[in-house]
Amino acid sequence: MTFYTLPGIIDLQMKIDRAGLPFIAAALVPAALFATMRRYTLAAPFAAIGGFMAFFFRDPERHVPQGSGLVVAPADGRVMFAGSSKDRWSPPGSWKQITIFLSPLDVHVNRTPVDGRVTRIDYRHGKFLPAYKEASNDNELNEVWMDHGGRTVVFRQVVGVLARRIVCRVEEGQMLERGQRIGLMKRSWRRSRTTVLDNAPLLRRRREDRTHRFRRGVFLLPSLFTVANLFCGYACVVYSTRSDFDTAALFIGIAMVLDTLDGFFARLTHSSSAFGVELDSLADVVSFGLGPAILAFTWGLWPLERLGWAAGFLYVTAAAMRLARFNVQSSTTTASTDKRYFVGMPSPAAASVIASTVYLYPYGLQERQAALPALAMVLVPAFLMVSTIRFRSVKAIDVGWRRSYFALFLGAVALALVASHPRLALVVLSYTYTATALVVWGYTRLRRRPAEHVAGDGRIPDSSEHPS
Repeated sequence: MTFYTLPGIIDLQMKIDRAGLPFIAAALVPAALFATMRRYTLAAPFAAIGGFMAFFFRDPERHVPQGSGLVVAPADGRVMFAGSSKDRWSPPGSWKQITIFLSPLDVHVNRTPVDGRVTRIDYRHGKFLPAYKEASNDNELNEVWMDHGGRTVVFRQVVGVLARRIVCRVEEGQMLERGQRIGLMKRSWRRSRTTVLDNAPLLRRRREDRTHRFRRGVFLLPSLFTVANLFCGYACVVYSTRSDFDTAALFIGIAMVLDTLDGFFARLTHSSSAFGVELDSLADVVSFGLGPAILAFTWGLWPLERLGWAAGFLYVTAAAMRLARFNVQSSTTTASTDKRYFVGMPSPAAASVIASTVYLYPYGLQERQAALPALAMVLVPAFLMVSTIRFRSVKAIDVGWRRSYFALFLGAVALALVASHPRLALVVLSYTYTATALVVWGYTRLRRRPAEHVAGDGRIPDSSEHPS
């Protein structure tokens, strides 16, 4: 049986595996945001990370050799072992084994070594030791069993110390061709194994593994965005104390983007957890509570002395109470709960009022008379956060993207306006969101009064008299 390594027969065409697109986008979105604001020093690291992610998830074309009795390497890398397998390395039987170690610079897309039918897929929980050590035989792995012309071929994907995410894209009973893509392993060092055996005994698949495949380590990605969100809140405090209000306000805006991304990736990977919820709330208290309060005080409330820092304290308290109430409501959500609305102003939206105002006028306030109106910038969002006024969730707003190309064009126009006049556009967006909720609330109250008056006359009000 001839063994071919694929690195020597690489096509020059290069693709990116779809599993890497969220990682690439997560790095390039902040890079584009910083570049738009001409913060090229901050944009460069994110752009570099995005470039490395594109390189890491590259998926070049391969020219698979044709012929009978051929086995191609399932992955690029360095051959660590080739020969008769030891008993503790394989299931019972006489096996021929080839072990390949993948470094972060190797292509991580895995391919089937032979053609045949998938007879079984097994996932085994285990440890996360460095993949180049012999002790890594106890690591977590995924096995794909194939029937290749009456011979049994087993392809193993083994995790490493940082590689805790296995992607397998084949199913039992599926027919595969030699060199066909079957999955990959994400994030850093990992190893793949291929073993060949005549008339291999079939082992029973463990029932408890069926519903828990490929889950270890998925929770890391959303938590990384949450930690980055926490860092932005801390950076806002640091730059506020240095009177660099421009940068401090910018960090609040970045925290808002990261706060959206951590929830998006948690839902995308189905990796929501109680720990992630609590960590996200604590990070939001810093980024959208403490950070904006200190920014507002150092920017314009300090001439008011005790009145100024007392207003900031009320804002921090309101943000903490808003987040605590949101967690309680989320844990007791029922099917009848309208997820299109938030009860009370969301803390990121409240922080955007302060951040956008400071970003519009980053020079600060020096006089007590000028600082008095700035109290409204802090106290009004604080009151709205603890109120029961409903604020529309931006994610639930249907602007007709799927039905109208014109709506998509208007979105592009809005992005162009923000990019051309970011200071003014951000203020308009944040204050418009706040004013819209107040206008809708006032309109709803006015409509409700006639209905309540008619009900007081003893008649049953018609459903059309109540607001939707």
